[in-house]
Amino acid sequence: MEISETSHNESGPPTQNNGTVQIPAEDEVNDEESNMETVDLGGMDDSSAEISTRNVFKNIDDESSGLPSNAIEDDSNGKPEDIVVPSSVLSSTPSQDVSATAAIESLPPLPEGKELELEDDVTSSLPRLLSKTTLIHSNEEGADETIQRLVVALHSNSPNTDRTQIVDNLFNLLVGGHFDQESKFVIEEASNVDHMLTLLSHCDCDLQNEIWSLFLAVMKKSNRNLEACTRVGLISKVLDLLPEAPPLLADLLVQIIAALVAYSINVKQTKHLLRALKSTRDQWPPNSLKLLHVLKEMPQHDSADVFFSFPGKDQSGIILPPIKTMPYQQGWTFATWLRMEPLNSVTFEKEQPVLYSFRTSKGIGYSCHFTGNCLVVNVEKTKGKEQSRCVRAELGARKWHHIAIAHCYSRWGRSDIKCFIDGQLAETIELSWVVTSATNWDRCSIGVSADGTANSAFCGQMGAMYLFAEALSLQQANSLFCLGPAYQSTFKHDSETSLPEGYKKHLFDGHLHSSLVFAYCPKNCHGQLCLYTPPKTAANTYFVQIPHAVMKEGVEVITTHSIHKSLQSVGGIQILLPLFAQIDLPSSNDNSIDGESNSPLSNFTSSLKLPKLATTTIS
Repeated sequence: MEISETSHNESGPPTQNNGTVQIPAEDEVNDEESNMETVDLGGMDDSSAEISTRNVFKNIDDESSGLPSNAIEDDSNGKPEDIVVPSSVLSSTPSQDVSATAAIESLPPLPEGKELELEDDVTSSLPRLLSKTTLIHSNEEGADETIQRLVVALHSNSPNTDRTQIVDNLFNLLVGGHFDQESKFVIEEASNVDHMLTLLSHCDCDLQNEIWSLFLAVMKKSNRNLEACTRVGLISKVLDLLPEAPPLLADLLVQIIAALVAYSINVKQTKHLLRALKSTRDQWPPNSLKLLHVLKEMPQHDSADVFFSFPGKDQSGIILPPIKTMPYQQGWTFATWLRMEPLNSVTFEKEQPVLYSFRTSKGIGYSCHFTGNCLVVNVEKTKGKEQSRCVRAELGARKWHHIAIAHCYSRWGRSDIKCFIDGQLAETIELSWVVTSATNWDRCSIGVSADGTANSAFCGQMGAMYLFAEALSLQQANSLFCLGPAYQSTFKHDSETSLPEGYKKHLFDGHLHSSLVFAYCPKNCHGQLCLYTPPKTAANTYFVQIPHAVMKEGVEVITTHSIHKSLQSVGGIQILLPLFAQIDLPSSNDNSIDGESNSPLSNFTSSLKLPKLATTTIS
């Protein structure tokens, strides 16, 4: 039988599941040879490998003459068999050097009746085969062991070390599975970002550039990735790396800082950023101009500061308490701010994440879900008879949108549903919508189907959630939109907003406050409880018992910090005055940056909306 050399795939070593290695091959490959390919023997030279090879197959040559010619024929018609890797090989840690003799001795003895015919071209290729470096690991390997294995591979100084495998292994660790930029890109554990920094400290500049560039793209794809980086304080850690970074790497690090600052920057990180701009030895520090441009972009923060984060996992959502009856005399309206963030760009169109679901134990009621970028409204009057309508308006992913679904009741005419998106009437849908039930509405939820239907979990962020016992008008819906995603109250005091009086009269005339069925705001949560904040009379009217909702399966409240709040906490705009005092100083990189630095610094200062007290000059 003729044996051909098995080459390593560029994407990594052969797949290993529960100690079993699947090796595709055109010809039949002996078990012992396959096991040798999965062992790191990079430390052997060609002469020692040839001697070891001669010793391994000595017993095979001695026995081959007495075996029949068809002794090694496979009963499976040429199909490769599963080859079990010896436990002694799997248990060896990557940080240990494995000698050729030890690896060969760990192989199982050749089964009686088997024959291996070695030809000159195969024998000559074995030393080269044994010198290849392969990164092998166990499926149960922890994060520390993975990083240790990758660091050892980097320091092995072997020309055959696959840098692509190192990058793939690192990002597999970050996302907790097989990394893919379209289907698997969300960081599972924030602590693994610190492990990435540990590995980067052992990489050369080219590999650092490759890793940071890919990490920047992954980080921008999901707010959950930005939140993971924020939790480990990545802004401060990158600022520490910036002074010693070469130009290309410095550009990538500044982009990392800019993306994180646009998401959230706390007081401690703001101080660190300002210290990084402080002159030393009468000159601006390196990369000062780049950081000043980051400062210029920092005030652009138009999202919610506190919001609900939905991970998109099965059963993850907010479960509402049982409702006695749904209001219908004056109609009802569900309103919220939301930002869709699909976990998988490939199956995004096939999933149907739920916005809200108000149903009885019999399954009848109201619901609303997404199909791709479209909103679908559902009404089920009797079991199995459901009316669904798609709203003719496209909702962009990874953008904040305000949605208000108003069910309008007409005793004598036909009832309809008005869909307001971003303050505008997107569509009016005619539906025979009134659903009456003698039983409680005990299957109510937000962000997931109450019965746990597959692919029904919403992934993204939501602001405050309101249910009103009346159908809102266009003016009210537009005024709600103008409040912005940061508003989280019950429309009781008009001093809570700086909107013009024309908007305030539609929001704070008492109608919205008195018509609240529930208002679940992210800032009014305790642990996993969403506390009920409307008047107690509404709670007694609409709810069976306690009106608090529950966040389940990974739903959490996220708090971010804008530059406005952070600067106010450290003393206001006067904290920037030392930067103006050093405008005429030269840069450590350039002769002078006074003209270039003045513009972003001035623009940044003028764009801040800080209290007048904070703008007083210091003598």
